[in-house]
Amino acid sequence: MLFRILNLSILFGFVTHHVTSQIPMTCTRMAYVTDSRKTLYIHGGNCEGFGASQLFSLDLTQQSLTKSMPSWKELTPAQGSATPPAAEAHSMTISQDSRTLTLWVGDLTYSFNLMTMTWTGPEILSKNATNCPALRAVKDLRSGDVYVPEGYNEGTQMAIYRYNGRFSWAPMPTAAVMPLESWLYSAVWSTLRGTMLLYGGNDLDSDQGSQFLVEYDPRTNAWSRIPTRGISPGDIYNHCMVPAYNGTKMVVFGGQHNKMVGSLGSIYVLDLESMSWTKGADVDRALWRSNMACTVAGDNFVAWGGKVNYGIEIYL
Repeated sequence: MLFRILNLSILFGFVTHHVTSQIPMTCTRMAYVTDSRKTLYIHGGNCEGFGASQLFSLDLTQQSLTKSMPSWKELTPAQGSATPPAAEAHSMTISQDSRTLTLWVGDLTYSFNLMTMTWTGPEILSKNATNCPALRAVKDLRSGDVYVPEGYNEGTQMAIYRYNGRFSWAPMPTAAVMPLESWLYSAVWSTLRGTMLLYGGNDLDSDQGSQFLVEYDPRTNAWSRIPTRGISPGDIYNHCMVPAYNGTKMVVFGGQHNKMVGSLGSIYVLDLESMSWTKGADVDRALWRSNMACTVAGDNFVAWGGKVNYGIEIYL
């Protein structure tokens, strides 16, 4: 699914595929990451009830996205590689040199070398790493460190995996910053602010959603709540949030709301310079979804996979 976000003039369209093309299975709860070379990588996911090990890349250049068949490429492991892991509700990062993908699966990691096309792992993360699905690993694009909110000590602390191989942790936000524990959130690195942004999520005990945008600043090792203007997405979870326009904006799409059944089809753009939200038109109801893979390529927002929850799960 593609649509244009420039000036919030939104263009929707189905992406068609030839039978002979290499395309991923349409799944939900995939790991995904976009590199600086305009390539989207997706791994695994829940594909109609089973965990997948598929690994694909998508060329995000404008020429590729305007074709009737996007340039998906299956990344098949070389002979002698370790077995590709099957996983869902996990996270993925890419190395500073764009040569290695790392999967963050509970308290384990797996790595895929894009040069040799080989898997290694699993490797056990630090002692007391949180073994829980749906945690998000976010790479600090300046230092190469990786932050996993709620990734340590049963979710009470944030795990920090240093670029030099060392481990540390930081507290999660206080109740004054984020009143409820927030799972199923989205978190991304902001190149403009030099911080990690976390939005939304759901408290599993109270079933209350979070409507707050919070920020972790590695320079101060502190969290803060960011005040914003305009109509925000509200208390959503299982949504996606991705950077756009060289990190000057964030796009939030889809997800779920604990006060309604089913997935959402709304899209919002947050201007990180003015901290103001702008709401776009909802997508066609057939495209409402949650737990999808997302990215931005130029003026196009791209979503792949996901599901609609209306009593039954429909994979898109």
